[in-house]
Amino acid sequence: MRVYRVTDNDGHGPQDSGLTYTYMAAVLEAVNLGLEEPLSEEESNAHPGIASRYDGLGAKLHPDLRFGCAELGDLRRWFHSPAGCRAMTAEGAIIATFEVPEACVIVGRHRVLFILRAARLINTKPALITNMVTRALTWGPAAGAPVAMV
Repeated sequence: MRVYRVTDNDGHGPQDSGLTYTYMAAVLEAVNLGLEEPLSEEESNAHPGIASRYDGLGAKLHPDLRFGCAELGDLRRWFHSPAGCRAMTAEGAIIATFEVPEACVIVGRHRVLFILRAARLINTKPALITNMVTRALTWGPAAGAPVAMV
């Protein structure tokens, strides 16, 4: 199963690496400058970060568990802001694509938990690309270019 995860160059996720702060600061600045619209109340309440039954469970369940997304479109739901994605990319954020045995993945509504030790890193892309993808796109295995899913 493919899993996509935003990390820094050392493999730390957004929260552990400080990229979450970088992202949110850029989003707030863009909204305050009128460059981006704030999320509506409906969108904000539907944001996958508001409610997830797996919040805070990763390290408690298994020290090698990491969060990711099964689709690039779900990753984009987490990182919806162009300004935020640019800021994270400037700080070295990447999208790591892993191949993970399905037995090592717990699938949630908008993200997954997976055992990092069982995952094989396939490729990495600048995190800026997060804002350019939709549910209809995935990365081609060899060329690394977006291809439409059928």
